[in-house]
Amino acid sequence: GMASVVRAILASDPSVDVNARGGRVGATPLFAASWRHNYEVVEILLKAGANPKITDPGTGLDVLGLARMGNFLPIRDILIRCNVKLRP
Repeated sequence: GMASVVRAILASDPSVDVNARGGRVGATPLFAASWRHNYEVVEILLKAGANPKITDPGTGLDVLGLARMGNFLPIRDILIRCNVKLRP
């Protein structure tokens, strides 16, 4: 699955920018994984240093905002597990 691909990319190039924007709207990999409910990849990216506070240009939300929405609550649990502060 996608988790093994992400692990392989991170292992092959530890300097890869995990916050690099891409795709049609310029989402970060963390936002894209969160939006797609790919929880394993979300955790991998957070542990690799991905920033959950970068705003997605397509939705105007960051991953913290997304985690507050009802159908994205598992993302909140992952953020807590990865020691991300949910409040400023």
